[in-house]
Amino acid sequence: MWRGESIFMCESNSADDEAFIAYASAHFQPQWYLETYPDVAEAGVDPLSHWLDSGLWEGRLPGPNIALRRSADGHRLPSGAWKRFMWRGESIALKARQIPDAIISQIMAQGHHEPAVLAAGSLALPLLPHLEAVDLYSRDGVNSDSILSAVPDHPEIVFIIPQLATGDVEKYAASIVHALLDTRHRSILVFVTEQTAVAAGNWREQRALTPFQSAHIVFWQDICGPSYRDPTALARLLNALRPAVTIVADSRVGLEMVAKFGRGLSQFSRLCCIYLGSGVRGRIAPYNVRFHRQTAAFSLTLTNSEAAAKVLRDRHGEIMGLGIAILPYRVQPIDDRIFATRLAKRGARIAERLRRWIVCLSSDDEQNETTILAELARLRPHDEFALFGTIEASRTGSGLGPPNIFYRGALEDLVETDFGSYDAFISISFRGGMQCTVVEACLHGIPMILADADELRETFNDTAAVFVRPTVISQEAAVSFSAALNFLASLAPAQLNTMLVAARDQALARHATATHVNSMIDLLYTP
Repeated sequence: MWRGESIFMCESNSADDEAFIAYASAHFQPQWYLETYPDVAEAGVDPLSHWLDSGLWEGRLPGPNIALRRSADGHRLPSGAWKRFMWRGESIALKARQIPDAIISQIMAQGHHEPAVLAAGSLALPLLPHLEAVDLYSRDGVNSDSILSAVPDHPEIVFIIPQLATGDVEKYAASIVHALLDTRHRSILVFVTEQTAVAAGNWREQRALTPFQSAHIVFWQDICGPSYRDPTALARLLNALRPAVTIVADSRVGLEMVAKFGRGLSQFSRLCCIYLGSGVRGRIAPYNVRFHRQTAAFSLTLTNSEAAAKVLRDRHGEIMGLGIAILPYRVQPIDDRIFATRLAKRGARIAERLRRWIVCLSSDDEQNETTILAELARLRPHDEFALFGTIEASRTGSGLGPPNIFYRGALEDLVETDFGSYDAFISISFRGGMQCTVVEACLHGIPMILADADELRETFNDTAAVFVRPTVISQEAAVSFSAALNFLASLAPAQLNTMLVAARDQALARHATATHVNSMIDLLYTP
């Protein structure tokens, strides 16, 4: 104490520290500090000394209208009112927050219409507390330091996906990322909203996800904290980042964000919501049904087939907005010599007339598909069925009782899978979906027996595959698939060879890389 005033003395080793002490001393409010933090008052220590030594590092404020940011995010703050300092080797930013006179005048004028705004007294208006955006984050349990340190500055494109896996949604998203990076090497930020980094595991080893390795990946759960399901936190961050393009693919929090805040976000970012054909007619209402009406007014709706687009239009009508665009899956063409080698091996296998089939399940109607497969296996007890897909229930609970069904787990990388030991590829999904899987399978030079789904008909005709008409009765469907297998076995090698070449050519005509890239750029960057 000196002449009745509290004096803080500190031995400083740098001009930076001295500048910080001078600014802090001028704006520090000791009485407010002691009243706000009674533990400091009880300790009987000098309030300014306590704040500089420990309170600052504990997140305590020096006054009611002083904003504080430390090194993790101080460098990202706009210049002007923010004053940047170095204190004991760490970057500190402070801002004295004062309500402008114009704002106070507006509040006073509003008092004529709503006296409640002056309940605290007109003289108290200049002392009203300010609330920073990151303070709103903290209130909601969001770790703003983690977010600011994990997110790069101003990405041009933000992609929001649920997880890093080899499902159709993720493959579709990866193909878009590949197209964007191939053209202008854009800065792409990918938010993974429903998976942690630990759960994603070795995603970098999965060939289908290779394009994501050139983007900046952020696992939203890891950096956001307990409020990761709240679309408000994500919307605030995008409002700060202001990307030119924002694409949401099957992420619940992302679609909720567009539904709630799409009008504001669309003022600076071209919004795009992806609704794939998979599951449009599913038993459980997918995101296509739940969110399309809410997001279509603010965003471009992107889907993979005309069949899916028609279902969305029939369900919701023409909604004011950017409309619905169709972008088929992208496939990477294989070398003609590789395909010719596969055809030669296929011809040798056809001569053996073996009966080993590969079956892939969709995630949309697994229970019905496994029931059909079980019936088919009972009809053909001497055939072997290798089953790929994700089955939530136990093998018995899923109805996979026949001993000639062998569950092989999820098909992590279809492109690299060896189909040479199987005689045909079977898709049992009548409800749509599996388009990406089927298109990739045909490049292996393997005969295909396909459930007659509309979106597959947009790529293949009867010269490229054997189609099975849809039916709601499992036993009838199994009989139809068995008849299709018999028909396939009756074809001469030359006929099968013609079918395999037709399937490859038709797939590339619709899903070739060059076509996909040009369409993607036009959709995202054409007003």
